Amino acid sequence: MSKLTIRKFKHNTANKAFEILIARENSVLVCPVQTLLDYCGMRGAAPGPLFCESDLRPVTISSFNTALKRCLVFCGLDTSRYKGHSFRIGAATHASEQGFSDSQIRRLGRWQSDAFKSYLRSGALSANAQNDLSC
Repeated sequence: MSKLTIRKFKHNTANKAFEILIARENSVLVCPVQTLLDYCGMRGAAPGPLFCESDLRPVTISSFNTALKRCLVFCGLDTSRYKGHSFRIGAATHASEQGFSDSQIRRLGRWQSDAFKSYLRSGALSANAQNDLSC
């Protein structure tokens, strides 16, 4: 298990660090922990945002969406079915399926209300998404 500590982020009015635990995944093609470690090795230790351009400027929404679309096309997926918020939907749904409590999901997504419940998808939709991701 690895811990990612985020000190500056949108809506951090309390100026309090947020920690995310990420488990290594040996059962999948790509381990999220190893991928993040590899990225950090390439990014270097210079201060600035975690996800940034080569000149350390933050990744813009536009450049993120362009990269996401390019990845979806590469995998042969329908680009109209996935957007930036798909990650929040997927994380909330996955946490719910793993048995996380409402308060744990709220904390994971930094939700102050039960708005996350509108992100949860049924098991059937999750299974379809998993089938789509077999690129």
